[in-house]
Amino acid sequence: IAHIKKFIASAGTYANLVKQTKSKQKIIDKMEAAGLIKPVHGKKQLRFNFEDVRKLPPPIIAFNDVVFSYSGKKEDYLYKDLSFGIDMDSHIAIVGQNGT
Repeated sequence: IAHIKKFIASAGTYANLVKQTKSKQKIIDKMEAAGLIKPVHGKKQLRFNFEDVRKLPPPIIAFNDVVFSYSGKKEDYLYKDLSFGIDMDSHIAIVGQNGT
């Protein structure tokens, strides 16, 4: 509802948006008449408490003799025989297929 009201407020008198604005206002009016719009309650505050942990000796996670290629074929390896470890101070990212 808020994003519809924001659109209506920002549309102003632009000729190409007047029809859309009227349509969206009708939607809001119908929802209000049907009692479908409920009052918005404030967000509940979440609180997390994490205990301090002792420092673990590195590496926490170890990778040995890692190979990688996008195709999965040996001739396309981008790297091979890679070994590395992750400790408590490491910053890592997990990237999905689309890069996010």
